[in-house]
Amino acid sequence: MAQQKGTEYLLKVNVSGTYQTITHSTSHDWGASSNMLDITTKDSAGDKEVMPGLREKTLSGEFQCDRDDTYNYDYLYAAHAAGTKLQFKLTDGVTGHKEWTFYAYVSSLSAAMPNEEVVTFSLELGVTGAPTYTTI
Repeated sequence: MAQQKGTEYLLKVNVSGTYQTITHSTSHDWGASSNMLDITTKDSAGDKEVMPGLREKTLSGEFQCDRDDTYNYDYLYAAHAAGTKLQFKLTDGVTGHKEWTFYAYVSSLSAAMPNEEVVTFSLELGVTGAPTYTTI
């Protein structure tokens, strides 16, 4: 099995038809979950029964904060403040590999400013609608 390093993946945002990299990323987490609906009845003999309901996708990430970069903390903060829906792509850019393209809102943004250390920020995106998962 071919192993892949996470360092190859970049989060990009669509700006006027061109994907720009959200700079200085250190990690990303892509999540998929389903809300489970309780369908237990008296016929279930005391065992809970469930079925999948709404599906949810999220992307979270850690980044170094660089106020001089265009597509970094300030860009995402402005999008959050305005409630702007953005189009993103999570990709390694390698032909033949898969990438996710999706629309999302910035649902959480948090900066950490420790003494004598690099300023970082955490980002969480709430994906809206179905993402596409395609071969590059």
